[in-house]
Amino acid sequence: MNYLISGKNSSKLGELLAKKLEYQNITLSSKTFTDGETLLRFENFPDDAILVVVVQNLNKPQEFNLFQLLNIVQGLKRRNVPKIIAVTPYFCYARADREAYPGDIVSLQTVLKLIQTSSVDNLITIDIHNPNALGNPGFNVSNLLPSKAISNYFRDKYTIDDTWKVIAPDKGALYRAKALAEALSIPYSNLHKSRDKVTGEVSYKVQEIEVRKNVIIVDDITTSGASILKSNKILMENGAENVHVVISHLVDIKAGESISSEITGEMFSTTSFQTPYSKIEIADIITEEIRKFTS
Repeated sequence: MNYLISGKNSSKLGELLAKKLEYQNITLSSKTFTDGETLLRFENFPDDAILVVVVQNLNKPQEFNLFQLLNIVQGLKRRNVPKIIAVTPYFCYARADREAYPGDIVSLQTVLKLIQTSSVDNLITIDIHNPNALGNPGFNVSNLLPSKAISNYFRDKYTIDDTWKVIAPDKGALYRAKALAEALSIPYSNLHKSRDKVTGEVSYKVQEIEVRKNVIIVDDITTSGASILKSNKILMENGAENVHVVISHLVDIKAGESISSEITGEMFSTTSFQTPYSKIEIADIITEEIRKFTS
């Protein structure tokens, strides 16, 4: 039989996935002791578990949620579950993917090594910051882009014609813009980002790209919204009239409020975090991916 376990920070997504997949739930309880340590317990562990999906977002507090994921997986391994799929919509330390300055520890590789050691068979995540940084982690990783769901949202709400264009805030996000643009059958491009070596200040420029009336800015993560607001400003100065913003992971609701108050279009995100801006459901693409592993 196939089962599903949800961490506390992912209960809503877990319930939806279990319903779509028609999996039974394994109830997980927890108790925190006075020294800060937490006991996890499977309340109704089945004897016939062939596959278990563990849904655990790796958001703040990252270390706590990561350890809970590893702890759950080890508990399943001790019970000889043959196959374990971990679903982590937001992947912690994804932006710590390189040694930006001498001496930096590449935390992304540490997290991947920990998950590999835990013996997860498949990992499913949503729009990780830099897919190329995954390398060969030693287990199967599915990085899913929500482009189709985003394009469906726009087509249902707006008339998409040749006045529309998808813009990435920098070259690193260009593949996201391409995926969405192809789903909408419109062009795409990226702004050019530069960082002052002395002050660290980031600026954006439009260099030899056509800015159209309706622009969609697409990015993976925003914590403060500063980069998106700078992108919006430069696009409006160069001919855009309606700027829409779609973020895969809206980490801080205040960033969403800040962006929404400044742009002329719509601000929204996926359901990797539950906020008033979460309008793009990710359960369908996760369900589809899980079925690939179980068919």
